[in-house]
Amino acid sequence: ASRIDLGHVGVFRALARLGALDGETEQALFEALQAKDLPELSALSAGVPEPARSGLLALPELYGGIEVLTRAARLLPRDAEIERGLDDLRRLAGDSADLPLGFDLADLRGYHYHNGVMFAAYGDGHPGAIALGGRYDGVGRQFGRGRPATGFSMDLREIARIGAPPAP
Repeated sequence: ASRIDLGHVGVFRALARLGALDGETEQALFEALQAKDLPELSALSAGVPEPARSGLLALPELYGGIEVLTRAARLLPRDAEIERGLDDLRRLAGDSADLPLGFDLADLRGYHYHNGVMFAAYGDGHPGAIALGGRYDGVGRQFGRGRPATGFSMDLREIARIGAPPAP
């Protein structure tokens, strides 16, 4: 991959908790963040109490290199869950210093499924992710064997297209 973007669902979950969001408002804010619809995000968060509102409005700005984690620590509310999420991302960045990492705290693909770090891998010249994944603890719980897990999915058509030799 030419770039791997990391995010953490705990950040948004903590902001939703701090803002005492009902399910409908949380879903609407989630959708606005996914669509990068800043006017809608602003309108939806108008009734959200501080500091959750400021944190939600900061999320779309928290995209880029490792410096994003420093900015996030400054812009987001002090909260144990948020700090845990940022610590997880810092630890991964430190352990993966040789990889082309980016950070996107507003990318919440898999929000309803994952419960920790999430990632998206991108290839050169291809706008869409070729692999998506993340942490989803508790897998197998309904079978009596809940345990931590990390998984991913890959777009095999896109990978085949990327790997196809150029036409003569």
